[in-house]
Amino acid sequence: MKKLLVVGIIILLVWMSVPSTGINVEKSTASSNGNILYVGGSGPGNYSKIQDAIDNASDWDTVFVYEGMYYENVIVDKSIDLIGKNQETTQVKGCFIIEFTSYVNIKGFNIDAENKTGILVKGLDYYHTVRNCIIKENIITSNTNGIKLNRVSKNIIINNLLKANVGILLEGGDYISECNGNIIHNNSISSYCKGLGSGIWIKTTSGHPQFPGECAGNLINNTTISDFKYGIFVDEILCYGTTISNNKIVDNSYGINIDLLGLYHSKKHPKHIISGNFISNNIHGISCNQNYNYHDNIISNNSIGLITKCGGGVKRNTFENNSKLGLNVIFPSSIVIEENNFINNSRDASFYKLLIFPFYIFFSPWNRNYWDDLKNSPYLIFGYGGLLFSLIKIYNSFMCDWHPAKEPYDIGV
Repeated sequence: MKKLLVVGIIILLVWMSVPSTGINVEKSTASSNGNILYVGGSGPGNYSKIQDAIDNASDWDTVFVYEGMYYENVIVDKSIDLIGKNQETTQVKGCFIIEFTSYVNIKGFNIDAENKTGILVKGLDYYHTVRNCIIKENIITSNTNGIKLNRVSKNIIINNLLKANVGILLEGGDYISECNGNIIHNNSISSYCKGLGSGIWIKTTSGHPQFPGECAGNLINNTTISDFKYGIFVDEILCYGTTISNNKIVDNSYGINIDLLGLYHSKKHPKHIISGNFISNNIHGISCNQNYNYHDNIISNNSIGLITKCGGGVKRNTFENNSKLGLNVIFPSSIVIEENNFINNSRDASFYKLLIFPFYIFFSPWNRNYWDDLKNSPYLIFGYGGLLFSLIKIYNSFMCDWHPAKEPYDIGV
């Protein structure tokens, strides 16, 4: 009996030590530790300008802003909570800049930034970065950037409504500066000018060859993005390890476009993960040219569903009702394509491969996929081949799915 009691206590202690894996967006700052300064309203001693209250605040204070219109560009250089009473009616005609300061919350504002960035979170380099800021429940309109994180890491952007030419910009820089580990969760982003710009743009300004920056390990989750040229655009070789999951990406020219130069990061750095997304009514659903894993996505009603190359895996996705092509794979020998649904596409799949490998018959990357037009097994996928570094068609070829599924997989988002 004593042994059982000891074992039970050990199990309880182990269970209590397991950390939570959910997205935690709360932090203890001014609301529990500092003073509250008021802006607007009718209380005695209230400030009339947001900047005046911040200038007179100390770290861990709260600046609470009543409803009204405030014409100012606000610089936040202290670790404070900056809270608007109502995100509809606490209006700022201007912008917010968090400059070299961690632990700042900005919540509950309606920001009309015009030709400025609505909220800029700005660091300097690896040693002078900004962390643990939360931008939450704001409405932001801008004809440039809605929110920009520049050389900062481990910040959270959550529950915002954005209308801008670039909804959210994550930017690394030179001299070992980083824009890593940021979380973008449950936002709604639409284009200020339909068909232009990017919903989320991830990039570096890595102009220094010896001391480059990076933009890595960021999470884009449960966010709706629509009406842009690029829903999500990643465009530098030092942007890697991004997780793009459970988003709704619709009505863009390119739903997700990842255009990394060269093969620099293909083995050295973590792959991007694109999972659980609903990607629909784009010209290109996903267009990527590097090392990724795609799984559990619904890719439907696009012109072309997915174009991919150079490794990774395409597993348990549904390609449905794409008007030209469901899936196009470039250099398919280095990729795994299995347990996907291909339903009612104009053409389900194609590939491009090198001239030196004219036929992939016995070493096919295609396995256990469901094809709605399956008549015989194995299922033949037709494509073409050419020379290295040239996508010019030289000959026709085919590959085989030796074990096609007889029923579609249950893949939901």
